[in-house]
Amino acid sequence: MTPMDGPDEAAGLILDLLRARRPAPWLVALAGIPGAGKSTVAAAVAARVPGAVMVPMDGYHLPRAALTADGLARRGAPDTFDPDALRADLLSLREDGRGAFSAFDHATKDPQPGAVVVLPGVPLVIVEGLYLLLRSWRLADLFDVSVFLDCDLETALDRVAARHLACGLAATPGDARHRADTNDRRNARTVLDDGGCERADLVVPACGWTPPRTRHVTGGSHHENRDSHTPVVSFRPAICLALTLLGVAPRCPSTSRCPSPATCPCAP
Repeated sequence: MTPMDGPDEAAGLILDLLRARRPAPWLVALAGIPGAGKSTVAAAVAARVPGAVMVPMDGYHLPRAALTADGLARRGAPDTFDPDALRADLLSLREDGRGAFSAFDHATKDPQPGAVVVLPGVPLVIVEGLYLLLRSWRLADLFDVSVFLDCDLETALDRVAARHLACGLAATPGDARHRADTNDRRNARTVLDDGGCERADLVVPACGWTPPRTRHVTGGSHHENRDSHTPVVSFRPAICLALTLLGVAPRCPSTSRCPSPATCPCAP
């Protein structure tokens, strides 16, 4: 398979899938574990569509005042967000063609309601965040396309630890690693164990940037698009992609096991 150039090519693949599925306007979910590159790819997609709006799931953190001491210590876990508020705002956008969404204010470390405004005629709204495809959040049905950035867990946590150190969330490399190996690893496992990767319309490998495959149904049989850079609309959940990471044998990178051994190409 031809190596991808990075987030820009991933953005092109996502837009190819959107255009194949329906005309604009589009509402897209971009999910993945911490450190998979969600914000980077979302920005790359938005840069290709004039007037596009990015909505960060982080705007739906519960305010610090609403959290217990345990909740503050685990901030970033699914139960420290307000998915019902996000769902309500997405429904309003669907129904009215306009809306307002919360953003996260890093100065106050709290959500800022109404900070992201979507006006009528906006061609693309791309929502990015860890938990957008969680079954319990009941959001997946609101999106035209769902995308999962699939990244090896250890590679992603290395990125997260470096980010914690760079942005001042951790004072030392050891503190940064500890934070990544505790809260972030636990949150990543929540995402992976819930199976969002298998249910997404498009799975984009985010380690090494190898071209994704989507699965579609034609005449009752399943087909793979292995090498084409034009994804095909997926009418059933996509299976985690098999790819070679750092020269090792192919494996399902995010789960370290095959979620569908009868059909997954990483099976022997």
